[in-house]
Amino acid sequence: RVRLLSAAFRLVGIVAFVDAASREAITDGDGITLIVDLLGAYVEQGGLQANGFVGLVGLSYDNPTNAIEVKELGGVDAVLAAMKMHSDMLEVQENGCRLLSVIATKDPQIKQIIGSEKALSIVLAAISTHRPSPQLVANAFNVITAAVEREHSAQLAILKLHGVEEIVKAMGSHPFEELVQQNGCCALGAVAEGNERSREVVVGKGGLQLVQIALKVFPESERLINQGEWAKQILETPQERGSWLFW
Repeated sequence: RVRLLSAAFRLVGIVAFVDAASREAITDGDGITLIVDLLGAYVEQGGLQANGFVGLVGLSYDNPTNAIEVKELGGVDAVLAAMKMHSDMLEVQENGCRLLSVIATKDPQIKQIIGSEKALSIVLAAISTHRPSPQLVANAFNVITAAVEREHSAQLAILKLHGVEEIVKAMGSHPFEELVQQNGCCALGAVAEGNERSREVVVGKGGLQLVQIALKVFPESERLINQGEWAKQILETPQERGSWLFW
């Protein structure tokens, strides 16, 4: 039964991602409720958890209403609990980060949950444990960016958890992975934006240097250049806490 459910979750995610009508039909049929409930019932089954996350990604992508439903049903807490329990399973960590990055931008309360010290510690642990995986690192960077963007408390949580060091190490491990470098630039810029203390830490740990290197390595990548130049400007410019408050 577990294998069947796991395969079904994955199929749901793929179908919902590519077809809006199917996504709506699955949602109307309480598909989100079913997936979240079964994630709770089979929390020890790592493979099922990973594919359940795929299902929720497909249902929540570009759909704030569904993302909020995931939150209200306890889905965010379920993802974090599964990531903590299955810390050694790359697929759980990778898909968990992908789901968190998708839903974090859809609702302020979700962003607040993911920006907590507890949640960020789980994401940073995923980077530390699975640093050789560029896809995991890129997904985790997206979660960090979404969580800390213009959020002073989340920025400080990253500092407390030595998250800047983890970002820097991971970027250094994948110097020729464009997505890692692009998302890493975003994460470093977001951690520093509007927060002089964070900016000083990022620069002091070599973040500015990594951004500059990424810009040189990928001169033809429009998206990376845009993100890298933005991060570079943030890191080269003293930030005032007051300016952050007016965003």
